[in-house]
Amino acid sequence: MRPLGKSLGVLAAALILIAAAALWQVDRFLNGALDVPEDGTNFEIAPGTPFARVSARLAEQGIVSQPTLLRIYARVSGKAGSIHAGEYFIAPGTTAAELLDDGQAATVLESACMDCHGLEQIAESSLDAVQWRSRLTKELSRGAALLIEDVEPLVQWLAE
Repeated sequence: MRPLGKSLGVLAAALILIAAAALWQVDRFLNGALDVPEDGTNFEIAPGTPFARVSARLAEQGIVSQPTLLRIYARVSGKAGSIHAGEYFIAPGTTAAELLDDGQAATVLESACMDCHGLEQIAESSLDAVQWRSRLTKELSRGAALLIEDVEPLVQWLAE
């Protein structure tokens, strides 16, 4: 019985090491900078494009190195369904995790703000977080199609 117990111990240790290595790889991918030019890049998602295709296109353009890992993370975290059609700007230094968060913020921006305000007008506004929070709160009181829970993530994204 001893050899079996020893074998199970070795197997358990090997599985723990493999799991730790996999988690380290996922963390490295999610928190490492994406491969975008120094001046950033635009990325467009056409209406009806499934997230699997979005991640594949990001890989084809050399922006992400592991599209399958991005797709799995997006589905597990619940962020895949929050990425919608539109044009996204990916800044240098953006991580895969930030890309998904920014995609959610851009979706809110597009659905809540773009009907009345052009992207250029928003992009040229050099407001800090306090000013954006005040502006968005005012827009909410005027009937903007914005949910109160979307204000803070949008503020953080716009103030970057």
